[in-house]
Amino acid sequence: MMGARFDFILHLNVTLPDGSVENAMQWLMEDYRWNVTMIVKGLVFHAQLHTSHLEKITLLNCNFCDEYPMDMELYKEVFNTVLLPQTFVVQTYFNPVLAAIPIYWPAEIMNIG
Repeated sequence: MMGARFDFILHLNVTLPDGSVENAMQWLMEDYRWNVTMIVKGLVFHAQLHTSHLEKITLLNCNFCDEYPMDMELYKEVFNTVLLPQTFVVQTYFNPVLAAIPIYWPAEIMNIG
């Protein structure tokens, strides 16, 4: 098992009735920590999440938050709770999606390509 710490921006888009896509919300997720196992098949890696913890979440953009304010502390706790192993969300939904997304390792890094 290995740990990873990262920051990323989550974009949540909506498709409007006319077919156009609008960026509805952007969150900056900071110091997100994952404990993962990397499953290796040849030069293809697959990640399997065991535990996670989100330290800070910031709302960068929201097209509807004037009408519907968001409590970012609540959303931080939602992310920290939903991805707990005992909720089965990780095993039922999250890890199968991660398993379906290969992470290709460039052969030239291992001096075999």
